[in-house]
Amino acid sequence: MTTTTLIHPLSSRTAGDSLSFAGIRLARGPIRTTVRCRSERYMICDLRVGGVDRHLVVDLSRGTRFAVPDGYGGPQASTTWCQRLLEDLEAGRVSATGATVHPLDVVEEEEAA
Repeated sequence: MTTTTLIHPLSSRTAGDSLSFAGIRLARGPIRTTVRCRSERYMICDLRVGGVDRHLVVDLSRGTRFAVPDGYGGPQASTTWCQRLLEDLEAGRVSATGATVHPLDVVEEEEAA
């Protein structure tokens, strides 16, 4: 069974953990993302859509997610861009202005008994 919640306890998620978002879909079901890096307020997640690597920002304090702003994406193997983006987000040099912001629609899949 799958349940969708608007507020999800993500404070314990760390790099390498998986999350699924209801609003990111291909054909059927949510897309699984992987936490790339995080700060107290933000998480940067990786996902692959149609053979293309993409990234998104999760704003934990506002309960929203949005695409990584132009100029901040990076290759799957590099973490430098991710740390730079986190620093810029925390300092207020980068925001979701102009981005499509979605509610934090994390899907939690319950294991069958």
